[in-house]
Amino acid sequence: MATASKSDRTEPGSGVPGDYFRFHAPHQHLGLFFGENWFARKAEKFARFFGPPVFLISQTLVVLVWIGLNLFVFTRFDAYPFILLEQNTRLTELVKELSISIETLTMDVHSKVVLERNV
Repeated sequence: MATASKSDRTEPGSGVPGDYFRFHAPHQHLGLFFGENWFARKAEKFARFFGPPVFLISQTLVVLVWIGLNLFVFTRFDAYPFILLEQNTRLTELVKELSISIETLTMDVHSKVVLERNV
């Protein structure tokens, strides 16, 4: 069994066709979004792993497990109407309503300020 020696491997950013990081090289000056310390690197790795598809699939699995545990297991911490699960949904709706009302109030104040300056 032949193994690749260190001289056979390509270095990142070298532009050699086998270099898988050649597209990353022009953007190395940007750095990590969360910073450069150990926590920032872990946060960056976590954020990249839990992108939208993985997040949606994992969230769906959590909800299905939640419902399954409450329907078929003897420990029912959230009975059939799933009040706890529904409260989370209601909380999301309340946050949305609050955001809309804040935006409406901000636009009202902005229009009053603009009208006062024009008078």
